[in-house]
Amino acid sequence: MPEDLQDLITALLAKRPDDRPSSAAEVYTALAPHLPEPEPGLAVRPTPPEDPRRPFLVPQGPMPL
Repeated sequence: MPEDLQDLITALLAKRPDDRPSSAAEVYTALAPHLPEPEPGLAVRPTPPEDPRRPFLVPQGPMPL
């Protein structure tokens, strides 16, 4: 396993919150070099949000009843 992935896993499992990644965007950025390139014709993964407090996978707008 690449050393940078081992370091990321260690950080994700850190006991102290200050030692863990501060956002999902930070984890995505660390993982991005290891993700496979999408096949032609398949949907492209979204980029991480500019504002990490606003999730990019959750639909925005009113919730349906």
